[in-house]
Amino acid sequence: MRRSLGLSLRDSREGDAGLRRAVGLVWPRAAIQWCWVHKLHFHRIVYAADIDAARVAYTAFERTWAKCCPSAVSSLREGGDELLTFLAFPKVQWKTLRTTTTIERLHEEFRRRVKARCRAKTRRKIATVLRQHPALAAIERSFINAWDEPRIRDAVTRTGRQKLLIGGITPHVWLAFPAMSAVADGYDLYALLDASATWSDLLRLTAIEQMRQAGVTITSGSAAVVEMLHNNASPIAGEFYAALDLPATRYILQITQGGKSA
Repeated sequence: MRRSLGLSLRDSREGDAGLRRAVGLVWPRAAIQWCWVHKLHFHRIVYAADIDAARVAYTAFERTWAKCCPSAVSSLREGGDELLTFLAFPKVQWKTLRTTTTIERLHEEFRRRVKARCRAKTRRKIATVLRQHPALAAIERSFINAWDEPRIRDAVTRTGRQKLLIGGITPHVWLAFPAMSAVADGYDLYALLDASATWSDLLRLTAIEQMRQAGVTITSGSAAVVEMLHNNASPIAGEFYAALDLPATRYILQITQGGKSA
């Protein structure tokens, strides 16, 4: 199967040289496509009918502008044949392959929304938990699948518990991988879907289906902790629901307090 990778490459000093080497190591047969958005003044090449027409336009541009506008020709030569990679694929894929702008815009929006809402708040919460439970320690790892880290498995084993609640940055990788691995090792896993996020409904649904087939129970953080409370008559119910700070739990708190406002 042929693989393609669209990269918005302009200057190796921007870090693209390292990315290129990384891609070559992981996917040695990958076809590299330079993003045309940065070179739209070569529109006769970009919108050529086929690879032969593109090469003719490429040569004509070099011949026409080499003397009077050498910087434009240098910009064209910078990408070389990798500007034309998309033409080797079916025509219906050309528009998608010749630029990464669409996916870059999606990632930018995802980062914008997540960064403002989650980063500082999450860090504060983690710091608070670690202060309140000095026996806990943050485990830094290089493994993508957290369950592949022996120190994490050992820490879980030392708790003596078989039922585990797990969250992750994204459901299809950081949540699904360790959850399915732990189930394979005999643990009863509850995946907290609201403790992860993704920019794609497809990735989210795929992760849910994979985890369900592996025997992971899909739930949410709020549902899991409410189940732990067990009884609304508990003396800690008021403090508990107030800490959750969710619309539904505020209504429950009002009911448990006899109609008083939370």
